[in-house]
This record gives sequence, C-alpha cells and structure tokens, in this order.
Amino acid sequence: MIGKIKKKLLEPKSFAFQTESLICPICDRFIPVSQKDAHHLVPRSKGGRSTEFLHKICHKQIHALFSENELAKTFNTAESLKSDPDMQIFIHWVKNNFFWFIAFQCFEYIFWLVILYSLLNLGPYF
Repeated sequence: MIGKIKKKLLEPKSFAFQTESLICPICDRFIPVSQKDAHHLVPRSKGGRSTEFLHKICHKQIHALFSENELAKTFNTAESLKSDPDMQIFIHWVKNNFFWFIAFQCFEYIFWLVILYSLLNLGPYF
C-alpha cells in the first residue's frame, strides 16, 4: 500500500497546469510562477480543505488583516475578501503599483548578488 504523498509523487506529471494562466481572484491580475501561493479559503485549523492560488503579496495581506476565526466565519470566499474596505484599499494600491513592487524585488536581488560577488572577489559581475 502506497501513501497519498508517495502516490502523488509517482503519478506521471501533466504539464497542462504550467501552461494555463492563473489569475489572482483578489486583484484580478496574472500570477507569475514565482509569485504563486496557495490560500486555504477556510484555514486548515478550522477544517478547511479547498485552496485558491493568489499572489504572495495578496496572501500576506489577507493574513495581516484577518484572524483565522474571521477567515473561517466571514471571509471564506474571494468576493467577501474583496468587499472589505481595508482590502479594497490594498487592491487599489496593488493594481497601480504591482509592476514597481516586482521591479524592486528584482533590483534588490541583483544588488545583493553584486555585493556578494565583490565580497568574495569572484571577478566580474556579469
């Protein structure tokens, strides 16, 4: 008898999930693979099982604003999350600034890469 996890690992991989475009149900924008995060609509500690893919930043904002009890009782759908006034402010901000947020993350990564190369004296940066 094979356990659930091992069985899932042994199943042949289907690449259909990689080519389909994922849209964040919170901000209605495309989710890059590097920014994809699974959110339990009802927290697992409260018996939730179903998940939706969100941007990491949207997922972090949800857990910053709401407790697990609030998520389980009131905010257990994307529509209810989007209707909250604090989330509406965040959604407006992220729709206007998401490109700059990603660009800053890339810049920060390159900055620390250059610092690491210079500290280790590994030669030219690029």
